[in-house]
Amino acid sequence: MATNTSPTSNNRSLLFAAAVGGVIAAVANAIVYFVGDSAGVEFIVPAGGPGSENTMELPLVAIILISAAPAFIAAGLIATLRRFTDRAMTVFYVIAAVILVISFFPLGQEGVAEDAIIYLAVMHVAAAGAIVGAFAYARR
Repeated sequence: MATNTSPTSNNRSLLFAAAVGGVIAAVANAIVYFVGDSAGVEFIVPAGGPGSENTMELPLVAIILISAAPAFIAAGLIATLRRFTDRAMTVFYVIAAVILVISFFPLGQEGVAEDAIIYLAVMHVAAAGAIVGAFAYARR
């Protein structure tokens, strides 16, 4: 039984994995948001990004979109890595781990609500796990 390994087939499987990972990340982070919200946590963050003096509460829609979008960026990264190396997934895993660690740095910035930090950190881990997990599963 031959498998179709054409670039189009590979790209479709990457997009499918991105969609699955993005949906799982969005749902997981929506659950974390609702748990935090029911505990009285206000998801206050700098309105203009890290270092901004203005703050705003993160709406659920923003959390869902911010959770799902990286999955499609990851698909593009994997597609690009496949053009340059035979170890694309290994390189992707390393890059994803580094980005996850870096993603924690803004959580300690001034303007982020202290009670929201742990929930936001859990959201970062949930999104990374869902997205990387979807690509790892699709690779099998």
